[in-house]
Amino acid sequence: MKDSAVFIEAMISQLQEITTSLLTIIDQLHDHHFSLSLGHEKRNVHDLLAHLSVIGQADILIMNEASEAEMNHFYATHDPQTRTEIKQQLLLSLQVVTHEARSTPWSLWEVRSRSWWGHTRSKIEWMQQLIAHVYHHQGQLHALLTVHDVPINCVLFP
Repeated sequence: MKDSAVFIEAMISQLQEITTSLLTIIDQLHDHHFSLSLGHEKRNVHDLLAHLSVIGQADILIMNEASEAEMNHFYATHDPQTRTEIKQQLLLSLQVVTHEARSTPWSLWEVRSRSWWGHTRSKIEWMQQLIAHVYHHQGQLHALLTVHDVPINCVLFP
């Protein structure tokens, strides 16, 4: 049991660090930075941050076998528009993931669940995917800001 608690807390710690980094980045951006993108039909800074802010909640729903209709409803009702809404949603997602991780008995972490599009993974694998997903988009955000010479004073991987 001790090893499982260490594992769960390590996952939560990773997400806390990512969230802290993202909040730091948001606080350093000027309003005009939110429209920057890498090109036509690419996500801009706002869209990346809005997506990052809901990943935690969305991936927990997927891990718990939400249907395509349920996910479409989630995304339609969780679309932060302002800097404040994005920051609030980031913190809410962290809270949801933390609650899910701490309240799931260790015996259920290896139980496999199926996404609406057909991928089957254990809860451990879904959580690893969630963390990788957030790091992926955090890297995209950093690259986008770097290409546009936006100075960011933030440790991405503490």
